[in-house]
Amino acid sequence: MKKTLFILMHMLSIILLFGCNHQSKEDKIFGQSQSSSESYKPITLFGLKLQNASHEELKKILTTMGARYLRTESFSDVQEDYYDPTKIFKNAYGMKAMYAKTNDKFKKIAFYFPISDSSFLLNLMTSKYGVPDKSEINKDTNHIFALWIHKDITVRVDNTIGSEVELSFYDLNNYENVLVKNKKQNNETENQVELFGIKIENVNRKDFRNVLAKSGMRAVQLANGIDPDIYNVGKALSGASTFITFFTSDNRFAACEYKFPSFMNAGQIIDVINMISDKYGKPQLFEGNVDVGPVNAEWRMGVIKIVVERDWPDTTTYLDYIHVDNYTQYKNEIATQKMNTVKNNRAQNNFAI
Repeated sequence: MKKTLFILMHMLSIILLFGCNHQSKEDKIFGQSQSSSESYKPITLFGLKLQNASHEELKKILTTMGARYLRTESFSDVQEDYYDPTKIFKNAYGMKAMYAKTNDKFKKIAFYFPISDSSFLLNLMTSKYGVPDKSEINKDTNHIFALWIHKDITVRVDNTIGSEVELSFYDLNNYENVLVKNKKQNNETENQVELFGIKIENVNRKDFRNVLAKSGMRAVQLANGIDPDIYNVGKALSGASTFITFFTSDNRFAACEYKFPSFMNAGQIIDVINMISDKYGKPQLFEGNVDVGPVNAEWRMGVIKIVVERDWPDTTTYLDYIHVDNYTQYKNEIATQKMNTVKNNRAQNNFAI
């Protein structure tokens, strides 16, 4: 009996010890809990005040805490650093830090966990920052979307895309489109989608070709009529190989498509979805499972529909921008062209025999 009691007491002491250490580790990473009775405390990560943190400051603290730097990807207005965070969070399998190119200031940092950690992260952030300011929690689907909106930083827990949960921190001075999931859809003037600084809704073929030439893309095929233009993406967008544009017979924009080739990389589509979500908010439609099978995610921005999709078992991802009205005209013109081709071939055959 005494031996059993001793073992139970020993186990309890271990639980208490690890509980205390776990809590202190959380405080070290996320800072002390916010209390409504106390004056406001700036949001910190690893002891660093996130608001207006510089690229150099955050990179230094991340590597000091054990994050392993992997690579950097550069886009038109942002730079993204990727890390292996497993020495910081045992369960985390991805981490991305985003910076504004204009001032090299922190915009966003995101950690990616298995979806099974969703409730834990929601409860942890609630213990740190209180009840979420905005939340959508569906117990039937286990989908969780929660925002903690502070004076300087917004914190997000979101598992509504695919099979992972994202824990992210945004600097509101340097990052747009956080407070409302699809902010751009609330203002008609913001609904116009831009590529390479040009609004594609009303762009014609000639102007789009000029923009693409300046972007560094190399033309592989420049066609006429309803035949597509094909480009080699080069360094214009990391991970993409080809870019195809489609125009109506009167040279109005119908659609364009990026191809992101991959082989047995089921998670690639999440990177592309997150890239679009960072700019336009969460997709309005998501179908499929990123781990296996076809996936389709869609955003609607006025007359432009953005689609990220993949087939299966091929894991290559496609990113499409579609002018819904002009693309309908384009498809009708394609059908008419095919019908005329069939008629011409039939007439030729009749003439030959």
